[in-house]
Amino acid sequence: MLAFILFSLMAASWPSAGLPGLDEEGLAELAEASSSGAFRVETRSGEHFEGQLQGGQAGGLRLVVEGEDAEVPADDWALVWNLKHGEGRPEEAPDLVLLVAPEGVVGTGDRLWGRLLGGDEFGLRMRLDAGLEVEVPFDAVDRLLPGVDRPLDRLIDLAGGGFDDRLWRRRSDGGLDGVTGVLVRLQDRTLVLESALGELDFPAETVLGLVLADTEHPGQPLEGLPMTVRLMGGSLFEAALRDVSDGVFLFETQFATSLALPGSVIASLLPHRREGRMTPLSRLDPAVVEEWPALGGPEAVLFPWRRELSVSGQALRVGGLLRTTGLGVHANARLGYVVPEDVSGLRVTVGLVDEVFDLPAEASVTFEILVDGTSRASTGLFREGDAPKDLRVDGLEAGQLIELITLDAGDLDAGDRAAWVDGLFYSDA
Repeated sequence: MLAFILFSLMAASWPSAGLPGLDEEGLAELAEASSSGAFRVETRSGEHFEGQLQGGQAGGLRLVVEGEDAEVPADDWALVWNLKHGEGRPEEAPDLVLLVAPEGVVGTGDRLWGRLLGGDEFGLRMRLDAGLEVEVPFDAVDRLLPGVDRPLDRLIDLAGGGFDDRLWRRRSDGGLDGVTGVLVRLQDRTLVLESALGELDFPAETVLGLVLADTEHPGQPLEGLPMTVRLMGGSLFEAALRDVSDGVFLFETQFATSLALPGSVIASLLPHRREGRMTPLSRLDPAVVEEWPALGGPEAVLFPWRRELSVSGQALRVGGLLRTTGLGVHANARLGYVVPEDVSGLRVTVGLVDEVFDLPAEASVTFEILVDGTSRASTGLFREGDAPKDLRVDGLEAGQLIELITLDAGDLDAGDRAAWVDGLFYSDA
């Protein structure tokens, strides 16, 4: 079974003009839905451009900034945000589908947030942002997490059933029941499992998670500018940008060879390494990890650091934005990274995660970056309600040790849940 997703808004034909996979009517509909929108583009040198997105070519972007055209070449832009992202505090999408991570990819694979609609014996149907409906073959799925209401790290740790699928069901006493078998189909919002007792039906609302039998995804090279894409509804996936036209982005992904999305559904974009130029911080494994609470030793750490999640296992939201990549930490913590080859600088945004507003303790921390033991950037005292801050360190050399220090500001560490987000090693070359 081919591991790809067919988007219902895409036509089967490949026109000679415009975006591949869209006829003129489909392109017009997507362009109207996107309303182009105001975007903020940050370059590797730290410059910012804010304006109406007009289009792009070969991964570059063209905006209208204060009435004049501005071109940002593909090799120069570091981050792109939709300025509407973060308005209010949107609710998390109810269902989460984790796809199989291709070999050699750091992380748990692509994550699709949306609403499970049903399916058949071959796969499932799901609605993502802006009414986009997708069909996902079961061969591409690692697990289904309907109605996510528990920390993601715990749900990701749910074990499978070896050669069988395993369904985890909620018990009335708060515990879990594990049932092994083979997922036969997803009918409406009911999961049908073939087990030793015959076919069993499980309404999605009663299921905590379904882990499919081990599936290997070899992955494939993607044509275009590689990046991580975050959608407004929370979906997070790896992609290659092939074109931008009339506010519509065309991507190639591991699950769709031609994926067209209006700019209105895109929250942010973070480019990856291209000819040794850019590497997301969260894609690297730390060489040094030290965590210690204000009271007690390292063995008393209750909230260890997380990749792409807050320390409590929640989606990483800082300053009202659901962040594309990041490291969730708790004061007091020190993460050390060896500077990669072909790297000359680091940019990263720091702040307290939004969930601290719901905690009884008032959070306060300090952030500092050391390079080979010398302080190169810091925030000073950082309290709840303070806007996230960007930190940059230039003049880096391969092999140096860069340390990210998060401390409790001297008033103990209750509620000090923080994050280093949208971090990117880059090269000036």
